[in-house]
Amino acid sequence: MAVPSSGAISLWGIAKEMETDNYNSTIPIGTYNTYYATPSLTLMSTGGTGFDDINTTNTPNGSPSNRPDGSTPHAMSEFYSYDHDGTLPVGDYGNGSSNILWTGNQNTTQQVDAVDISAAVYCGESVIGRTGHLYWRIESTSGYAQDAQLYQIDYTSGNGSSYMTPGVIGQIYSQFDTTRQTTNAAYDHSATWYSVAAGTTAGRWNRDTLGTPSSNTGVSLSSHLYYEGSSGGYNMDVYLRSPEITFGTNTIYLKTYGYGASMGTLYMGVYITG
Repeated sequence: MAVPSSGAISLWGIAKEMETDNYNSTIPIGTYNTYYATPSLTLMSTGGTGFDDINTTNTPNGSPSNRPDGSTPHAMSEFYSYDHDGTLPVGDYGNGSSNILWTGNQNTTQQVDAVDISAAVYCGESVIGRTGHLYWRIESTSGYAQDAQLYQIDYTSGNGSSYMTPGVIGQIYSQFDTTRQTTNAAYDHSATWYSVAAGTTAGRWNRDTLGTPSSNTGVSLSSHLYYEGSSGGYNMDVYLRSPEITFGTNTIYLKTYGYGASMGTLYMGVYITG
């Protein structure tokens, strides 16, 4: 298990990640001392005597921000999200032509998808135990009837153990983030993000109950997240991002709606943080 991505971390935990591939290992200190090198920030940061070389797959978008850079002064914070035995670099996966959930008017039929994010078109390997965000991009059109809706997500175990059900989303929707009136087709983790709020603001994702405000688009549901596609939301690429989660399964189950004559295209992606 990787080093946490934020908060307090310890030299002892980093040493366990380096030597046992598990920051949270319960190995007794006496056993550790028998078989492994004495913890040293300098040696661990540089792959010095007794420690393996740094795993350079921890490289999001070509930057070594999730592994130590090997240069002085060394700092424990350089190990945030470091995964010594990980092969999947921190970064962005999906969100392309092979990651379309649907495009165009889906009428009022609920769309149920089981998305394998370990597939080659997403992460290409298991993400169980990894941390990250799920995200969705709505590519909108020039008509108002395009209120895409996200109704349910299951990221823990399988269809039935739900993370975002109608009751739960009414309580935790503000933990989701949205961009506003953006036009970038490529995901930008460092973009300006806004907490999802109850409302009907155009050009962003909102939380709503029952039907969406415009006629002939959106279906009547209990609590859901939806993209307001009225004037101000035309011809955009707007993102909805989940809270950071620890993946308990490679298969993400979704229930969405895409009702409206002007409905655009809904994409899905994953951003691995650790």
